[in-house]
Amino acid sequence: LAYTAEKRMHSMTSGTVAAHTQPILEEVRDLAEMVRGLAEQVRDLAETGAERHRTLTADIQALKEAGAERDRKLDELAKAVASHDRKLDVLAAQMRLVIGGFGLLITALIAVFGILFTR
Repeated sequence: LAYTAEKRMHSMTSGTVAAHTQPILEEVRDLAEMVRGLAEQVRDLAETGAERHRTLTADIQALKEAGAERDRKLDELAKAVASHDRKLDVLAAQMRLVIGGFGLLITALIAVFGILFTR
């Protein structure tokens, strides 16, 4: 009788424990599944972030190259403008000489015509 009672108590305890642990085991399985899903999402986000990083790095490099090309063209343009400024300065000086020469010529002609018409 004691043996049967112990067996029955053992059986009831196992059933009770099994009944209580079953929901816990299901919850642990659900949590494990959620963790796996989150890990997969983290991997996907890491891959996406790495791809975006590569893309942005390539874009930045292209912008740097375009900026360097623009700076080179601006330097060439600045040199061309400086060259034209020097040429304009020389031309302006020559024009002053020509205008001065015309002024002297007009003065000389006025003097010559003045002498010719006064005779």
